[in-house]
Amino acid sequence: MTMSMTDLTDLREDLKELRGYVAEGNTDEALRKIDRTLQELDGERRVTTTEAAELLGIQSVEIVRLLCNRGDIRYTVGDDGEAMISLSQIERVRDSEPVRMIRTLDRLHDEIEELGFPGEPLTEEEMEMLQASRPGTLPWER
Repeated sequence: MTMSMTDLTDLREDLKELRGYVAEGNTDEALRKIDRTLQELDGERRVTTTEAAELLGIQSVEIVRLLCNRGDIRYTVGDDGEAMISLSQIERVRDSEPVRMIRTLDRLHDEIEELGFPGEPLTEEEMEMLQASRPGTLPWER
């Protein structure tokens, strides 16, 4: 079962609601539910780097692995050798500056791709038009 950021937000909201139950004196059931919810939030549940990329809104699993290797995201290694990341780590880094920048770069990459780049090199005619539109002389033509 893959958990989305919406699920995490819902879990947080459940905790707030349950706190109200405790305040009203309905403690037994509320405490059981709080314990289950906190256990899930505290990182007992782990996801793969692919799932982490999805939860963080990052397009590249390789970028998530890089964040793990740099120490930005703490992880454990599963039986199959794959990095396993706790949901608490996902929650901790989801609004961090590096992750926000990566999401921004992903969006820019998508916009550039819509313009026809990369993968579609300029034609010879486009290259000549580009060169003609630029003032000055290239260093190797001097």
